[in-house]
Amino acid sequence: MEVIEEYPDIAVYWDFEAMKTTLKSSEGLPLSGGELIMVDFFLSVWFGKTMNFDFHRAAGKLSGNNKSVIMDWFMNPYYP
Repeated sequence: MEVIEEYPDIAVYWDFEAMKTTLKSSEGLPLSGGELIMVDFFLSVWFGKTMNFDFHRAAGKLSGNNKSVIMDWFMNPYYP
């Protein structure tokens, strides 16, 4: 998922060559609140199921750019 690479502080938790991540949640990661929401979104897309991602929380807290990433996915879903 190329979009994760646009978030270097988040991308470090993914191994794109091996197509895996060791993350199961955003809990305890040293990231900002918005980044934690994006981690939950990326994990949900990565695993194809909800991984603590909440659209209401995202809508209320994320910047416009981050919301655009989610809206783009919603309009044209993709999976790794």
